[in-house]
Formats: sequence, structure tokens, C-alpha cells
Amino acid sequence: MDTCTSVSAIQLLATAFGFLLAVLWLDMFWVRSSLAHHDIDGALRKRGWLNAFVAFGGLGAVVLLWVWVSTCTNGAF
Repeated sequence: MDTCTSVSAIQLLATAFGFLLAVLWLDMFWVRSSLAHHDIDGALRKRGWLNAFVAFGGLGAVVLLWVWVSTCTNGAF
């Protein structure tokens, strides 16, 4: 199966968009739920976990994009 198609590029973009939606949902409903109860320490802890999730997601995106580009250029990258 050819990995260098417009379908695979669309799948990469859809994955990135899904990750963005997950981060926004977590920020709106998970982190801010602590602020509704005036628990600033809890909100800051959750924000730290969310930042770690975003950092690992960014690292995963870089690796996935690097693998996709190197596959599409036949290892020339």
C-alpha cells in the first residue's frame, strides 16, 4: 500500500485536528472544572498534566511526520 497519497496526508491532518480537539476539550471541561470549585491548586496541577500531554503529543507528531516524509522520499531525508 502506498503511504504517499493524498489520503494519507488527509489522515495526518485529521489526526492533528483530533488531537487539537482533545486538548481543547480537556482544557474547557477538565481543567476549568477545578476553577468552578475555586480550587486553584487543582487547576494548576491539571494544567501541568495537560501541558505534558501536549508536549508528548507534539513529540509524537514530529516523529510521525518525520517517518511519513522519510517514507515518501524513499529514505533521502
